[in-house]
Amino acid sequence: MSQSNASTSSVLDARGLRVLLGKADLTEEAAATVLELNEADIRAYVAAEMRVPRYVILALERIVDLRMDGR
Repeated sequence: MSQSNASTSSVLDARGLRVLLGKADLTEEAAATVLELNEADIRAYVAAEMRVPRYVILALERIVDLRMDGR
């Protein structure tokens, strides 16, 4: 993957992460707690400084699904 594709991918991941955090009604701090991750990593994902690991996206999608089912 070229450098420009990698940075574009990170931005898309960051946008998707922000959307999922909103749907899950989680702050960055709360997401770090729920996912048992370092809050600094969550902030870096949101800022597109680090690529969002797939397992983070999948876990947040599951949280959103569970919260939607509970309505």
